[in-house]
Amino acid sequence: MIEIYGFMGWMDIKLSALPAVSLIMAVGVGVEFTAHIILAFILAEGDRNDRMEAAMDHMFLPTIDGTISTFLGIVMLAFSDFEFIVKYYFLVYLLIVVLGAINGLVFLPALLAVCGPPSISLPPAGGKEVGIRRGSLTSPKSGSGERSSMEMTTKAGSDFV
Repeated sequence: MIEIYGFMGWMDIKLSALPAVSLIMAVGVGVEFTAHIILAFILAEGDRNDRMEAAMDHMFLPTIDGTISTFLGIVMLAFSDFEFIVKYYFLVYLLIVVLGAINGLVFLPALLAVCGPPSISLPPAGGKEVGIRRGSLTSPKSGSGERSSMEMTTKAGSDFV
């Protein structure tokens, strides 16, 4: 949000109610770009670098897909005949998407690899395990052969949830 506010000053966008709403929206979009990667990192096993690699294997493409779909949702604003719409909506939303993707896919992984939190996957000694391993999410299974309430279904041939 601070980055976007700085770029808005550089692009001579005056702070008013409309850009303020965009800044508030930037918080939600910023969470979207980072929350899934952080969750995958926390659930992964190994040292920080292994966990970051597993998290990026699992979440890089979905995050890129989200970036592209969000961009496609705002690209029509670039062709508006009104300079106000282009300047106060398209450029600000474009900044939100680009900076969110850079922060989520470049800066956040570097930060997590250096000083990320410990893994919260349960140890195998407990009989149940939750963790991300190189692109797949494993979940606890009940001992009686029936599906656990936490078990996630996958399509045949897919190791993604």
